[in-house]
Amino acid sequence: MKEGKSGRKIPRKKDLDIDVIPADDSILMTEKSFLHSTPKKQKSVFDEENEEFNLPFEKENLDLTEKMDLSINASFSIEENYSFNHDDYLKIPDGETLLPGGWLTGGIIDKVILSLITAIDLDKNILYIDSINYLSLNKKRYGSIIQYLNQVQAFNKDMILVCINTDTERGEHWILGVIVFKDKQVILLDSMRQSKLQNDRRVAFINCLIIAFISAQVAKINLDINEWRCIYSVDAPQQENGYDCGLFVCLYAYSILKQQRFITVDSEKGRKWILNICLNSEDKYPEISNEMKLSRSGVENIINLINTLNFDRLRGGREMIESNIMQSLKKPIREWSYCDFESCSGDPNWSQAQNFCIVCRKWYHNLCDQNGLNADYFYCTKCLKESKNLIF
Repeated sequence: MKEGKSGRKIPRKKDLDIDVIPADDSILMTEKSFLHSTPKKQKSVFDEENEEFNLPFEKENLDLTEKMDLSINASFSIEENYSFNHDDYLKIPDGETLLPGGWLTGGIIDKVILSLITAIDLDKNILYIDSINYLSLNKKRYGSIIQYLNQVQAFNKDMILVCINTDTERGEHWILGVIVFKDKQVILLDSMRQSKLQNDRRVAFINCLIIAFISAQVAKINLDINEWRCIYSVDAPQQENGYDCGLFVCLYAYSILKQQRFITVDSEKGRKWILNICLNSEDKYPEISNEMKLSRSGVENIINLINTLNFDRLRGGREMIESNIMQSLKKPIREWSYCDFESCSGDPNWSQAQNFCIVCRKWYHNLCDQNGLNADYFYCTKCLKESKNLIF
């Protein structure tokens, strides 16, 4: 077998006839809302045993593709029956990994998720950490990721999606990490619940917390990782074979971006959907401000702080998160003639432009609160006076 660019093994045609060990059975989706649901018996994120959960809902077989609008646009429809020949798979880098039984490389996953973000996240509220940046982070090469998170103003985002591989050297298992600043949560969406991956998940949680910590530091905010929760999702759909983890990472990202329930498709259909996106889409990395580049001493100071972090006791557990993660992205209905400033009169003649305070995560009119209007990060007057988290 040869290797792809990310080190993932690419099966040759003759290798595809081997038997694979199936992953845990999928958790079937239901029509119930999970907003307030919790497992009957919660376990630690890092329990050694691989136990089945007694979920507080009745399992049902649903054809979700008949109940949801699963298209980004006409060319990205997941319901369409695409037809490709073998040469089509060779038109994109690592395209042969999309053939039946292949393991998707980081390059394919990055292309798909960036394309989805470009097409769906028009407000640019979601940031994506690709497989290359995660590789640097996992090797503790913090300099590049610090500069990147600073230049894209990561702490201004609602959410960060992280492409995680449990073995960045050989290419093992893909997981999607989700960092939610407002809720102070790191969530792992994993399509294979196996006890042998417990330590890998712990490393993934720690790396995501480091991303959150760096994002706050470059925004001059002290982030206490002890206030954050690490949640391992028990309602993430599960793969039924040993090679579709990359496909499920793309499906998780799609559901989050569309703010819809988690979806599943069969392997062949999902792979053709991915190939169609790769052939017919535009992926854009976020704009980077070279003017915001940190000095060498600034980077070294943050690295020194990272090395002092204590991850001995991570808070969290296993929970159903589908509805909560979607709710965290929904914007509250608000009268834009008013803002969160105490003395806002809502004068309709005022400019409707508002700024987002990264400390209290609230919105303020330009004319109500004029602190740092031209700054990269906005801090409201109240937070500037009262917050102990600012590190000016």
